[in-house]
Amino acid sequence: MPDEIKFSEKIQHLRLIDDVLMNEVFRDMECTELLLRVILKRNAIKIFNARTQRTLKSFGRSLKLDIWAEDEDNPYVNYNVEIQRSNQGANVKRSRVHSGAIDFFALAAGDDFSELGDSYVIFITEHDVLKKGLPMYTVERYINEAGEKFNDGSHIIYVNGECRDGNTDLGRLMQDFFEPDPDKMNYPVLANRVRYLKEGEGTRKMSYTIQELFKDELAAGRAEALQAGISAGMTAGIDTGRKEGREQAEGSFIKNMLEAGKLAFSEIAQYAGVSLSRVQTIADSLGIHEPA
Repeated sequence: MPDEIKFSEKIQHLRLIDDVLMNEVFRDMECTELLLRVILKRNAIKIFNARTQRTLKSFGRSLKLDIWAEDEDNPYVNYNVEIQRSNQGANVKRSRVHSGAIDFFALAAGDDFSELGDSYVIFITEHDVLKKGLPMYTVERYINEAGEKFNDGSHIIYVNGECRDGNTDLGRLMQDFFEPDPDKMNYPVLANRVRYLKEGEGTRKMSYTIQELFKDELAAGRAEALQAGISAGMTAGIDTGRKEGREQAEGSFIKNMLEAGKLAFSEIAQYAGVSLSRVQTIADSLGIHEPA
C-alpha cells in the first residue's frame, strides 16, 4: 500500500459517505451517538461501545458491519449502520440478513428469547434506493389482518442521502455526509473529528485505516498469487507463474472492491495500482456500474 504521504492529498477530499473516513470517524462514540440521535430522533441515546468493520461469522458465512453500537442502558439493544454509495449494496434482502444476524449474535448461550432487545439496522444511501422521494423510510413488521404493529423489536431504516434539506436535523446531517471541508459542516462533533483526521496525527491514523480496510483483500490476493505462481511455474516457468499470479491477485482485489460498491472506479484503480481501463473492463464483465 502507498504510504501516508501519497494518501495525504486524497484524504482531504474524503467525505463521511466514503468508507475510509467513515470507518475512523464513527469509532468515536460521541460521533456515533450524534448519528443515532439525529436519525432516530431520540436525544437520550447513550452507547457504551462503538466499532466499525465488525465481522460476524456463522455457518461458514461472514457479514461485515460498517458500524456496530450497543446501548448503554440496555446491552441487548443493538444498532447497525451501513453506509452505501451503490444501490446494489442496499438491496432490501440485505437489510433482512443484517437484522437476523444481529439478533442471532445478541443473545448469549442460555439467555431467554424474552431478553432480546430492539435492533436497528440503518442504511444511509447516496441515492434514493426506494425511489419514493422521502428523506427517510422506516420499515416495521405488521399484523396485516389486525392492522397493527407486530412489535417484535426489529427496526429497519433507510436514510436517503439525496435529501439534504438544511431546515431539518436529518437534512443537515446528510449535508455533513457529503461535505469534505470540516469548516463547512453543521455538527461540531463531526466537524472536530473530521478535522483531526485530516490534519497532523489524524492523517497518519487515516493512512493506517486505509491499509487495514483493504488488508483482507490484499491477503487473499497474495495467497492467490502464490498458488497461481506455483502452479504456472511447474509448466511454464517461474517468471510466467509470478506474472499470472500477480494478475490474478489484482483481479481478485478489484472484484472484491467492485462488489462492495463503495468506491469510485478511479479510487479502486489507485489502490490496486492498475489502470482505470482495467477496472472498467472487470466491472463490465460483472455487470457493475460505477457509483454516481
